[in-house]
Amino acid sequence: MANKKQRIEVEEFKKEWRNLHQGFPRYLYSDRLEQVVPTQEVRDNLIKHGFLLKCIPTQDKNGTKHPYMLGPNSLSLISSWNTEDLSKRTLQLSKDTKFLTKVVIFLSFLSIAVSGVAIYLGLR
Repeated sequence: MANKKQRIEVEEFKKEWRNLHQGFPRYLYSDRLEQVVPTQEVRDNLIKHGFLLKCIPTQDKNGTKHPYMLGPNSLSLISSWNTEDLSKRTLQLSKDTKFLTKVVIFLSFLSIAVSGVAIYLGLR
C-alpha cells in the first residue's frame, strides 16, 4: 500500500497529465512538459513506451523548442483513469440508493403498522 506522500504525488501527476490532455492534439513544448516530468530520463522512458511522441524540433527567436504529443498509451491511461473515477462515483451512488431503499422500506412498514393500529382502534 502506498503511503500518503506517494498517493499525493500520484494524484498530482494524474491531475497534471489530464491538464496536458486538455490541449490534445496540440503539441506540448518541453517547458510545459518539464513541469510534469522533470527529468529527461523519465521523458525518454515515456517516449519509449508510447506515452509521449517526440516531434521535430522547431527553431524560433528564443532558441530550439522540442515539441511533444501525447501518445496512444497516454490516451488509454487517461481513459482508464476516467473509468476508475466513474466507477467510484457509480459505487457511491449505488450505496446511496441502497440506503434510500432501506429508508423507504422502513417507512412503508411504519405506514402499514400505523394504518393497522388506526383500523384496530377504529373497530373498538
